[in-house]
Amino acid sequence: MDKFSIAFLSGKGGTGKTFISTNFANAIDSSSYVDTDVEEPNGEVFFRTDKKENKPVLVKIPRFNYDKCTGCRACADFCKFNAIIFIKKPFLVTEICHSCGGCYQVCEFDAITLVDKEIGSVDESIYKGHKIVSGKMNVGEMSGTPIIKQAKNVIKNGLVAIDCPPGSSCLLLEAIHDVNYCVLVVESTNFGFHNFKMVYEVCKKINIPVGIIVNKYDGENKLIFDFAKNENINILDVFPFDKEINRITSSGGLITDLAEYKSRFEEILKKIQLQIKGDCEHE
Repeated sequence: MDKFSIAFLSGKGGTGKTFISTNFANAIDSSSYVDTDVEEPNGEVFFRTDKKENKPVLVKIPRFNYDKCTGCRACADFCKFNAIIFIKKPFLVTEICHSCGGCYQVCEFDAITLVDKEIGSVDESIYKGHKIVSGKMNVGEMSGTPIIKQAKNVIKNGLVAIDCPPGSSCLLLEAIHDVNYCVLVVESTNFGFHNFKMVYEVCKKINIPVGIIVNKYDGENKLIFDFAKNENINILDVFPFDKEINRITSSGGLITDLAEYKSRFEEILKKIQLQIKGDCEHE
């Protein structure tokens, strides 16, 4: 089977995208799960396993040879992120270096070499036949996009559930790059609806098909349903506030270990597949 990636995202934290994505991966046989919320990954809480393979994520940063440096400032002038401070000679602010290698390219005096720097890691494990991948950024680092890229590249084929970082920043754009479908997880509050619209516009701009799962529905706020109807977006499922779901989840459990919820998430996948098939037929 070719790789088919479904990203689970939201405009804010706390909507339940990890709840939805972990249960989705658990419900679908032979699927994989990738946690790209590298600043605060917590998907592993629900996939308990003792055997983990840890791989460092390395990026290249410049190292200056002051014996060869002429003080021409070409490196500092090139860096648009202001990661190179020039006080008679160049100094690197490693936390804001984007590892583009441009300073190395513009130096005409061989005064810069590129060296490895570890910014995080990618954990790999197996849980009940599911491949579990989790990207983690080291404390103090500014950009986790290389970690997300490495985590996503671990899985080469099959169905992949990608748990995205919240918001609509560069991290999210890297997480949804090249995915086949986006599930927008939204809570039925005015604030949740406002942030949902931001990530919906992102998906719309880069032409990724989307569907909605309403989580923690209070039975009253209809904003998301009206919006979905006007925009012709599929509502894939609605999960209400439920004490039993909360009890299972808060103890680190997966509701899709229960047959009734497993079949429910299998239906969500069928709806996604039907939507994709319909979009292809209309092209």
